[in-house]
Amino acid sequence: MSWQYSLLFLFLSGFAALYVAEICKTDLLEGTSCTIKLPTKNTDKSNEITWLHLSSDAVIHRKNGKIKKPIPGLTMEEDGSLTFGSVSLKNTGKYKYTVFNRDGTEIDAGEKEIKVYAKAPKPTLTINYKDGISTLTCDFREHPDLTVSWYKEEIIIQNENNPELLLTSAQVQENKTYSCSVSNPVSNEQSNSVTVSFAEICKTDLLEGTSCTFELKTKNTDKSNEIIWVHLSSDALIQWKNGKIKKSTPGLTMEEDGSLTFESVSLKNSGKYKYNVYNSDGTEIDAGEKEITVYAKAPIPTLTVNINCTDGISTLTCDFTDRPDLTVSWYKEENIIQNKNNPKLLLTSAHIQENKPYSCSVRNPVSNEQSNSVTVSCPTGKGDPGPTVESGSGPTVESGPGPRTFFGFDFWVMVGILPTQHQKVVPNSPEIVAPDVPSPVIHEVRILKKGSSLLEDLLTFGPDLGVSVGGLTTRFFDLRWWDLG
Repeated sequence: MSWQYSLLFLFLSGFAALYVAEICKTDLLEGTSCTIKLPTKNTDKSNEITWLHLSSDAVIHRKNGKIKKPIPGLTMEEDGSLTFGSVSLKNTGKYKYTVFNRDGTEIDAGEKEIKVYAKAPKPTLTINYKDGISTLTCDFREHPDLTVSWYKEEIIIQNENNPELLLTSAQVQENKTYSCSVSNPVSNEQSNSVTVSFAEICKTDLLEGTSCTFELKTKNTDKSNEIIWVHLSSDALIQWKNGKIKKSTPGLTMEEDGSLTFESVSLKNSGKYKYNVYNSDGTEIDAGEKEITVYAKAPIPTLTVNINCTDGISTLTCDFTDRPDLTVSWYKEENIIQNKNNPKLLLTSAHIQENKPYSCSVRNPVSNEQSNSVTVSCPTGKGDPGPTVESGSGPTVESGPGPRTFFGFDFWVMVGILPTQHQKVVPNSPEIVAPDVPSPVIHEVRILKKGSSLLEDLLTFGPDLGVSVGGLTTRFFDLRWWDLG
């Protein structure tokens, strides 16, 4: 089919958000909108005003009421003040302003300075035990603008900007909670609190990073005894003889009584540990095995929802990456409804009409995490298949007819004017015929989702025009011209 020309008109209507920027402080959080005020108000429109960023030589220049050199993100107000739409780290520095009257005489000049900081990240607190000393490390990646403070039971104990805190055995015996915080002039974040204590007795199931001890069944009271611990899964070995460690393994320590201590268990430490105790004559006096299974902390799962309001079926998927150690449970209004370890949950139209929130949790023997809740619902009446969204996208997932908004505007109207010259029957749809007339014919514009059964019948009829709305890949529309007959 040949087409002489095609016109498509888009009419958009909406509202723009209005805001008034605050006065810039010296220290600013990245993303802040603010204004550097000009000390001398510019009352004469013929004045010439120049703002210069000394760190980058960026210049914004206005003369006779017009901007001569615009800079993205910077605006000069009518009174000559300088406004930042959203400050970034590169905006840090001094800004020099100069004001000239219409005769070119300088009537005002000066400098203003701002410092922009990124938001402080939440630090991670780790513990390392060695030789009776506990070392706490506050990890916050590389942020030179941040300072570190240490807390013991929420009371500050050190403010020397040291990312490490050393605790003696006496402090460890207090069994108190510790935390650290990082801050800059505009933001601060505090780590989770941890209780620092001597290593506990190893349980069968352990969380990765736990410090614990395998106790020797028969206490070693004779320093001349020989004790050997072997990890059967890796053949890692630690040997103690005549009061000294002969063979050592990183991360493992043998206590004076022969017990085996893990400084911080990892996944590779899972398995059986065999111990043998010999007296000074080389005679075996004790032997046995201990076993542990180490698990990584459960991640927070992501809940995705796929709703088909036409068929009345909704599929909820609990995504937690590839973790065979985790089991899945499903909740409706915080009440458990399924514990069959199935990452998918099917809801019928009756379930959807209840308009209830759903969530999922994943767990292993030592930890568990729950997703955000999502309310699953459809509007009254016939709807089209809904999109797939994640739990973080919002509390309610809806699909169906009714007014839609695109790019934040209230409506979207499309009109197509197409001339047609040849009559053509659409395959599998003999009732749809293009009129054989030379003059333009008005056609209706239909917006159809990919996957609609009607698309296959329209593939050879009219131009293929695809529009991506707002960059949403899960909401890609195809436009097809459909003859009104």
